[in-house]
Amino acid sequence: TGIFTPILPAITAAGMIKAVLALLIATKVLTNDSQTYQVLNFMSDAGFYFLPILLANSAAKRFKVNNYLAMMIGGILLHPNFTALISAAKEAGTGIAVLGINIPLASYGSSVLPIILAIWFMSYVEPIADKISPNAVKFFTKPLITALVVGIATLTLIGPLGYILSDVVAKAIYALETYASWLVPTVLGALSPILVMTGTHYGLVPIGINNIMTVGYDTLIGPAMMASNVAQGASALAISIKTKNSDFKQLASTSGITAVCGITEPALYGVNLKTKVGLYASMIGG
Repeated sequence: TGIFTPILPAITAAGMIKAVLALLIATKVLTNDSQTYQVLNFMSDAGFYFLPILLANSAAKRFKVNNYLAMMIGGILLHPNFTALISAAKEAGTGIAVLGINIPLASYGSSVLPIILAIWFMSYVEPIADKISPNAVKFFTKPLITALVVGIATLTLIGPLGYILSDVVAKAIYALETYASWLVPTVLGALSPILVMTGTHYGLVPIGINNIMTVGYDTLIGPAMMASNVAQGASALAISIKTKNSDFKQLASTSGITAVCGITEPALYGVNLKTKVGLYASMIGG
């Protein structure tokens, strides 16, 4: 919560632009292929795609490391050349490596857990780099050592850990879908806040897309996430009615509306996690 609270304005702005776009499409004011829609859409996407950089800044303050160096690590995960290397390797069926160490072919746009783990790791590396760097050259050797060690470790080990966890979750859900299809939306509806909190909900998206492509509808992501989103928003709105704190009331009401529109992060991190009872209520509702 301490890491996410500072970036809530950016997430809220991105989410509300998405909500406005959805209304404009529904009322036929805009079409999906209009330039206005495309520009506003990538503006809103920016708040989510570059989430690792935003999180790097707030995580750096939380873990007491250099925030600009932390944002550089976030930039490494999202660099166009890196994403191009991944795409090319996937198409060619090959791999990529640094110093002979294999780099898993994972993309980090909109990811959460990898960058938080990376900056946590940096909080141990940076003091060591400071200690071993001679005073005369510390100005450039300290950031050099930190960036190299953390950057390589993030690409080869720390970053992929989040996606390994996502893969485990996806396989477990697939097994449930196979043997007890009625249970999957119920379980996901309850656990969606936890999955979103850890960023592992992205591991479920391919299954939902595959359902739509193969049978024409989705029994997994759509029903569960819709129920969970509404529950998250309702929980935040209920808290906005109950709380006596005017600032918190405004945050809860705004994030509650955003959650009902489909973007739950502001409600989850800013309200429901903070109050705990909001998290429990949203899980029961979902």
